[in-house]
Amino acid sequence: ILARVPTGLQPQSVHAAFGSMWSSDHHGASLTRIDPATNAVLDTVPAGAPDTFRNGPQDFTNDGTRLYVGDSNLQSLQSVNPTTDAVTTPASIEDAFCGPMAAIAGYVWSADGCTGTTYQLGTDGSVQQAFKIDGFPAGLTTRAGKVWIGDDHNTGAVLVERDPQTGAVLAKVRVGGDAESLTSAFGDLWLFDANSNAIRRVQV
Repeated sequence: ILARVPTGLQPQSVHAAFGSMWSSDHHGASLTRIDPATNAVLDTVPAGAPDTFRNGPQDFTNDGTRLYVGDSNLQSLQSVNPTTDAVTTPASIEDAFCGPMAAIAGYVWSADGCTGTTYQLGTDGSVQQAFKIDGFPAGLTTRAGKVWIGDDHNTGAVLVERDPQTGAVLAKVRVGGDAESLTSAFGDLWLFDANSNAIRRVQV
């Protein structure tokens, strides 16, 4: 252990961007910005809805220009200017941000397990498209310029590849079990299957 860095209450996600490490402090209604060279807290950025319980950010992502933060209670895709740490809060939408996010091709994708919907969002926080399923999207990642969603159904998980701009379905791979913590690495897709207490490696 090289350092212990204090954050806001209940840090939920951690993200590396713009020369800093960031934590999303769900109950603290904040983001903590950390200097990885000194382990010092550079800033505590207000985010979420501080007047509500479980009020703050959950997952977040970036597109190389801004940080995008999903807030479940606020139901809004907030954006952070990494130069000034100023936060922009657009109008609320139906996305509850109960899952992972990824920025790609000028859009932000959100896998919202609370509404059983995958959302394609504009960087202004507006809903471009919404893809409802009979289960819920448990995982989301990008690979080779495409979006992959792990959709959990009663009959088992399906990995769905979508075009990041049009949202068109490009491929479906039935893997069974669960499709949580979906990520792309070493040329394949990896996911956590809670049904079998195993990590699955999927070639696509």
